[in-house]
Amino acid sequence: NIKPNMNVFTGVKNSNGEPLKGAVVKMDQTIPFMSMNIAVGELQTTTDDNGKYKLRNVPYRSTPQKIIATMPGSNYIGESWEVTTKSTTPPPSNNSSSGGSTSTTNWKPGSWSSKNYTAPTNNSLPPSIANASECKIKNFVLKPFDKMDISTLLGFPIEVTAVKEVNGNVQLSGSFLNLKSNTQFLSKENAKLPFTNLVVVASATNGPSGKPLAEPVSGSVKTDATKMPMKAGFYNAQLEDNNYISVNKEANNWGSISGSVRLLTTSMNNNDVAFDEAAYISSPYTPSAGSSLTNVYQPGIIQGGYNPNTGVFGNSSTAKKPTLKVLYSDASKTTAYDAPNGFSLTNDKGKDIAISFS
Repeated sequence: NIKPNMNVFTGVKNSNGEPLKGAVVKMDQTIPFMSMNIAVGELQTTTDDNGKYKLRNVPYRSTPQKIIATMPGSNYIGESWEVTTKSTTPPPSNNSSSGGSTSTTNWKPGSWSSKNYTAPTNNSLPPSIANASECKIKNFVLKPFDKMDISTLLGFPIEVTAVKEVNGNVQLSGSFLNLKSNTQFLSKENAKLPFTNLVVVASATNGPSGKPLAEPVSGSVKTDATKMPMKAGFYNAQLEDNNYISVNKEANNWGSISGSVRLLTTSMNNNDVAFDEAAYISSPYTPSAGSSLTNVYQPGIIQGGYNPNTGVFGNSSTAKKPTLKVLYSDASKTTAYDAPNGFSLTNDKGKDIAISFS
């Protein structure tokens, strides 16, 4: 039986030839569909004490796949490698009999070295190549960035996959990772927020490397993500934004992550009560004395559908999804928001949520 995967292995070192323990080697798994590649997950492994790794079950693909080695929370710049694991040319065949030819031919699938096999009559991979023990070898070399500290960004750990210098500007690509949870909102394991070509400058504060910490020149980061799984208390939730989830600068160079928190209400529905619309977490707002407005909520602490200064609520030109700051890089921030009376559930316009009773 043909096993449609292979292994990639060997090691990760720094530019001095020293092995790097704890480096991450990963590949975003995609499936070709029509003219696109659809993301279906991520393969990942970590180097051992000797800087060695083995990335298992890399699928055979005739299109290039990118494998990246990084050192999260360090000053090393990641290295990427594109690999093709399957030839676009069918294996040769010397006759049309069902058993295949008896001749032996050299075949190079992708960038593999020559291997001998008995040529089959169909387009399947030869047995030696299809064997799961087959592998490619790649040694990664990670170089440190010497101009500023890139181990964190706004207090959050990051992994840097690439650094570019364009017209005197330093641009980082990578991901926020190992996000700190608090008593109200919890980041799920392996949750990441990628960013691309983020312009950074050196701050006035030095990082662990002794170099100035990098910080976004705009003060905030527009990540590439529009959704991130998380938990709100005991319930599954999703942090989301129609455009981007943002990471914002707070006092003392700390950071916060904000977006709309949508409860995944399928786990909350039962035989008696069902949510009729998407449920978002909002922070309560108390109208001023004498206000005629009732059941009004301030949808989040950044933006929302109700403007207490103008009294406009639910207007299509101003209504927005409830937005909250949910995660902080400052470890002393054990709660995301001071809500002694709890949070509220609203729809995506900041109005009371609709439920049904059966």
